[in-house]
Amino acid sequence: MSEPLIVVSPEERLEKAVGLMMAQKIKKLPVIEAETDSFRIIGMLSLIDVARLHPELVQGIKSLSESSEELDTSFYVT
Repeated sequence: MSEPLIVVSPEERLEKAVGLMMAQKIKKLPVIEAETDSFRIIGMLSLIDVARLHPELVQGIKSLSESSEELDTSFYVT
């Protein structure tokens, strides 16, 4: 597991989550829901699952990152 722990909220767009995984070179991303005074893991986003369901999305983001354009990685980091 990576440190610091990198997570996303369930409201985050899939494109941004995939961009974050590619930018950080991680294959799985916990989906965290904020509760009153704690956080709860509600799912796990896998780059392999996304690639199976939306291969064009992964290829498009990969092309963007290779063209040296900046990706928005303003996600939760705890």
